[in-house]
Formats: sequence, structure tokens, C-alpha cells
Amino acid sequence: MIKQTKKISLNFFLTSLFIILYHIYLSAHYNVEGQHDTWLHHWYLIRVMLRDFSLIQSEYGIFYYLYVSFFSLFTYPLFIYDLISAKQGLYLTIKLSNIPLIILTTFFLYKSLKIFIKKDYLICLSILLFFSYSPIQRTFLMARPENLMILISILIFYFSFKYDFFNNQKIKYILIFLFFLMITQKITGFLFIIFITFLFLIFSSKSKVILKIFFSSLILSFIYFLFHYVVTGIPFYETSDVRMFGTDIVGIINTYAPLSILYKIDLIDAWVNPLRDSQWLSMWNILIIDFYGDYWNSGFFQKDFGEGKIFECKKNIGRISIINSLIFFLVCLYTVLLNLKTKILIKKINHNYFIDLGFLFFLSGLFLLIPAALLRLPVETSSIFKWEYISFFLWPISAIGYYFIENSEKNLHIKIIFTLLILATLVGFFQNLPIRC
Repeated sequence: MIKQTKKISLNFFLTSLFIILYHIYLSAHYNVEGQHDTWLHHWYLIRVMLRDFSLIQSEYGIFYYLYVSFFSLFTYPLFIYDLISAKQGLYLTIKLSNIPLIILTTFFLYKSLKIFIKKDYLICLSILLFFSYSPIQRTFLMARPENLMILISILIFYFSFKYDFFNNQKIKYILIFLFFLMITQKITGFLFIIFITFLFLIFSSKSKVILKIFFSSLILSFIYFLFHYVVTGIPFYETSDVRMFGTDIVGIINTYAPLSILYKIDLIDAWVNPLRDSQWLSMWNILIIDFYGDYWNSGFFQKDFGEGKIFECKKNIGRISIINSLIFFLVCLYTVLLNLKTKILIKKINHNYFIDLGFLFFLSGLFLLIPAALLRLPVETSSIFKWEYISFFLWPISAIGYYFIENSEKNLHIKIIFTLLILATLVGFFQNLPIRC
């Protein structure tokens, strides 16, 4: 038993160490100025750091930005002594703030997956797979509220499944607080909580308890929304882009853009033209190119390149992402269908339910992009289709393949699934390297 504990600790330690060192290496080479939505998140953060709360021009909750601004305690002295400029101080503050989030996300992801997956090395492989996704690596290099929302979503999952919160008052209060943080951060967080509540209402016999938690957090959230409106004059339902540019130039409905954007898939065209803005007529092409690539040029190669070596390298990154994304998603789909077949054969609907839960999380995140596109799609770019916006829906799907492997008899197709998942992970980490081109 002691040896097993040491082995588990070593596996997790080495996994965490690799993820942290890999992140620090990426962060040291990343240009934060090139992240997307810079105008929104950096302005908000500066206003919080300067305590100009009335000048905040966003409907987003303040809690993530308060968290990031705390790290200015470490960077401000460097600015005072003229060791760095104000802009460098801002970027260093953002980079420092992401390190604890990486550490906590890794730790609680391990604790959460351990509820369902017993073999330690499979848990660690699941964590590595999650951090190999390009949007996950990118978001933790940027200033984005989703970085905190990823951690909150994992914590909600952990406290909901690890403890009997129906009979534990302390856990109920923790969940109310986590629900509140998620709801007030972004409208997508609000939708995430509605989704979580809906799942409990369907699959749990204690629906009254979860409803109390939901409505308690909702009351607190509306109190915050009112306070936010009084200070900034911005209601929580009014998005920044619509407020600045109006509703006539965004959204499939308002601009009469083709509805086929939401369902068209043309892998040949994606392969030939995998660069930014070339695939704005296909949501799926963009997502496949970006999942293990960098369609939006917000990673390490942020400029529009002309003909040449780097131009071709960018194309190769997109093409490799297409192959790797298809491999990963097909493995996940195969796992879900095979598990469904087993359910039918043994007549147990709750058999391996974590697979269904993880896939349902993923599909729910994708579903959020559809109404967003109908109402807010920027024509000729389709920049609403970014994985970072739904990053907190992605972590369960990284574990369903390994969960299936653990609960299946070892045969050829299980070995193939295992090999493909390892390959997808290795390719993912390679794709994110700044020395890639």
C-alpha cells in the first residue's frame, strides 16, 4: 500500500512538473499583446489595477480581474525602480497570475478524475491530453476569465461527486459560492450553471437540494449584477462588441449570412486554405484547424505572413491539426458508440456513465457557439468560433478514452485507442512549441 501511494504521488508529481515547466517555457516566449480580445481584457484589468471601476466597459464579472491584479504586488516594485515599463509590468502580471491557475487546475483535475479512474497513470495521461489541446495552452498564456472558469468548473464537479453535498451544509455553501462565481463571470458561465443544474434535476433524486443551491447563487448573482450596473452603467446581458458596434453588423440573423456556416464541412478546402479568415463560411473547418493548431494567429506566430518558409509552416500547423483533431474526435466518438452498444447489450443505462457525461459536456459547449453565431457572428471573420470561449467544457472529454480503456477488456482495438490518444497528446504538445516554425 505504501509503495502504491508513492507511485501515485510520483506519477502526479512528474505530470505536474512537466505541465508547469512547459507552461513557463511557453509563457517566457509568448507575446501577450497578441492575444485576442486584448482591447477588452487588458483595459478591464488596467481599470481594476488603477481602481477606476467606473471606467470599466465590460459586462464581465470583476472577480477574475481582481485575482490577476493581486499579482501586481510583485510586478509594481519592478516598475517603480524602472526595471520594466508599465506595459511590461502588465504583461508580467498576467503571466504570473496564470501559474497558480495552472497548478490548481492540474491538482483538482487529478482529484476529480480519480473519483472515476482508478489507475493513476491513466489519470495523468488524461491530464496531459487536456493540456495538449492548443486552446488550453493558449488561454493560460492570455488574460481571459475562462482561465478561472476552467478551475471553477472542475471544482464544481469535484465537490458534487466527491462528497455527499445533499447532507453536508458546508459543501452546499461551497457550491453556492462556486455557482455564484461562474454565473457572474460571463454569460457562458451562467449557461454552464443552468446546464449543470439541469443534469442534476434529471439524474438525481435530490432535485430540491440542487434547486436551492441554484436559486441561492442566482439571488447573490443578481445582487452583484445590480451593483455592477450601478458602478459601470453596463447591464450583464449587453455584450461589449454589440454595445460598441451595434447589432446590424453581427449575427447570422441580422446580417443574412448563410446558415450553412453552422453545418458546412469541407475538409479539402480546409486542407488547402488553413489560414486565418479563409474558412469563415464553416464553423467546423475553423474548429478542426484550431483545436491542435492556431487558426486565429493568437499563439506564437501572430502576424499575417506572405509567401515563404513561415507561411508554409503555418499551413502545415493547420494541416497537422486537421489530422490530429479528426483522430482524437473519431476516437471519442468510437468510444461513445462502443459504450452505447455495451449499454444496450447488458441493459444498464448507467453503465460507464462518465463517458456519456464527458461527451455531453463537450457537445453542450459546442452548442453554445450556435446561438452565439446567430446573434453575434462577425461577418467575413466568424471570430465567434474560438475554443477558448468554451474551454471550461473541454476537460471531461480528455478522460473518457482512458476511462473506457480501464473498464474494457484488453484487446487489439483497446490498444489502438490507447496508441492514438498518446499520439494525439504528443502531437498536441509539439504543435504548441514556439520553435515550431
